[in-house]
Amino acid sequence: MAPGSPLSAHWLRTCKRFPHRRRLCTFLGLMILSLALVASSFARAVWQLIITQGVLYAIGGCMLYMPTMQYLDEWFVRRKGFALGVFFAGTGVGGIVIPLVMNWALQKYGASTALRIWAVSLVSALISRNLDSSVKFAKI
Repeated sequence: MAPGSPLSAHWLRTCKRFPHRRRLCTFLGLMILSLALVASSFARAVWQLIITQGVLYAIGGCMLYMPTMQYLDEWFVRRKGFALGVFFAGTGVGGIVIPLVMNWALQKYGASTALRIWAVSLVSALISRNLDSSVKFAKI
């Protein structure tokens, strides 16, 4: 995420100043992230992977990550430490599980198909979350 970090400060200020744009920033971040995965599945040279995985994926990841941290900061007042702990524990579990799943997908389907499957799964998670708008969150 290092290539996207200079932009993170700008996104952080923009999301704080215009809170209604956070959802758009999250959506665009996931779309850029998925586009980077699909584009890298067509890469035939190392420089193409550097642009797609190194730059585009990092920018999309930062756009997805920054509003999420702000949501946690605003939603949880009394149990903010617990909420952040669960968030970072989930990040750690994802860091363990996702490489194992990707290794299996790479061995079974190859690099191009595995990257496309991962991109589709990210977009489908976003779509399924937006379709289920009846979910109500309890204040903790």
